[in-house]
Amino acid sequence: MKSVDIQFDHLSIGAIPRVVGVVTDLASVEALAIAPVPTWDVIEMRLDLIGPDTAWTVAVDTLQRAGFPVLATLRLAAEGGNWTAADAAREPILMAALQRCAAVDIEQRSPLLPQIIEAARALDKPLVISYHDFDATPPVDDLREIVRNGAVYERGIVKLASHINSTTDIQRLEALLTDSPIPHPLCVIGMGEMGQATRIRFPQLGSCLAYGHLDASTAPGQLSCHTLHTALHAAS
Repeated sequence: MKSVDIQFDHLSIGAIPRVVGVVTDLASVEALAIAPVPTWDVIEMRLDLIGPDTAWTVAVDTLQRAGFPVLATLRLAAEGGNWTAADAAREPILMAALQRCAAVDIEQRSPLLPQIIEAARALDKPLVISYHDFDATPPVDDLREIVRNGAVYERGIVKLASHINSTTDIQRLEALLTDSPIPHPLCVIGMGEMGQATRIRFPQLGSCLAYGHLDASTAPGQLSCHTLHTALHAAS
C-alpha cells in the first residue's frame, strides 16, 4: 500500500528515509545548529532525558532557525523512557511542545493519545504515534493490528520498534514494510544486537525514519547518526 508523505515543517517524510538525530543533552545543541555537514534531517529532543523543566524551548528555537525540524519526545518509562511520573502529568508539556516543535511523539497505548491528536489537528501538526516492545517481536498478525491501531490520525507517522531475538523476527518486520496495512508513513525498527543491521536495512525497504544517536544511545542497538547517514547514502 503506497503511503502519503507528511511534512515536518519544510521536510517531507515518507518516500525518502530521513535520519533522526537523537539529543539527550542540551549542551550539544549550539554545535549541532552550526554543523557544516549535518548527518541528520530531523532532531529528536528527548525531553524525558533532557528534563522538561530546562531551557528546551530555547534549544528548539535555535535548531529550527538553523533549518532542522524538531521532534519532541517525552517517553514513558513503560516504553523505555525516563518519565516515571503519572502519564497525565505529561499533558501540559506535550501541548507546549506541539505549539513550538515541528512534531511530537506520543505512545499508541497512552491514554493521552486522543487529547494530543485533537490538539495536533487544531494546530495542523504531525505526530509520531509509537509502540515499543523491548522483549520480543509479536507475531505478524499482531504486528499488523498494532500498526492499524496506530493509524488513527491523518497526519500521523506510525512507529513500531521491537526487540529482535531471531531471524524470524526480522522477517516479520520486513513483511510489514513490503506489504504495509496502512497508507500512512511507517517507521519500523529492530532493537537489540541482532536488530542493528535492520536499522540500515529497513529504511532501504521503506521505513520512513532511521533513528541515530548524537550524544548518547537511547535504545538497544541504536547506531550513531554518522553511521546511519554514511550507510544510507552509500546505498542510494
